[in-house]
Amino acid sequence: MVRSYFDLHPDILWTRHGGYFLQAHSSSDSTDYHNNFVDIPATPGCLIDMYEGIALGMVRLSSTTDFQNFFLPNTIVDRSALLPDIKMVAERIKSALPNAKILLIIRNQVDWLRSCYTHLLRWLPPGHRSFYDFITTPYGKCVLHAGHFHETIHIYQDMFGNDNVHIIL
Repeated sequence: MVRSYFDLHPDILWTRHGGYFLQAHSSSDSTDYHNNFVDIPATPGCLIDMYEGIALGMVRLSSTTDFQNFFLPNTIVDRSALLPDIKMVAERIKSALPNAKILLIIRNQVDWLRSCYTHLLRWLPPGHRSFYDFITTPYGKCVLHAGHFHETIHIYQDMFGNDNVHIIL
């Protein structure tokens, strides 16, 4: 819905380069961000660089781990393996775009968790498709980690200031 609004507004240009800040190779050097996205034309109004699910990341597992292992129930995952580090992402954005204004659109946590679960249900092994099974998988742990919306909000408020962070529920 928000993208549709942006598409219709004549003074808004939006892109989806925001995922750049999640990538392991992205640096804190603002010129790196700007050099990678020289295709962004000048706009008379507002440039919005967005990324859906900026707090929802992945689990760092070994390079030999295949996709199916992300959905194995009762997998032990250390919190340090959950990516991305939201503070690091906010620092990268701040470095590249120091005057950025941040808009966080947050769904009801219960609805959001249910949606994630039902969307990924097909990947759970037969006989292990309960919500509990889901949240004990590596991917389910990512969802729970990302569901700490208050942590994300506080990080962005600390980094950009309360006046530059707006939250829509």
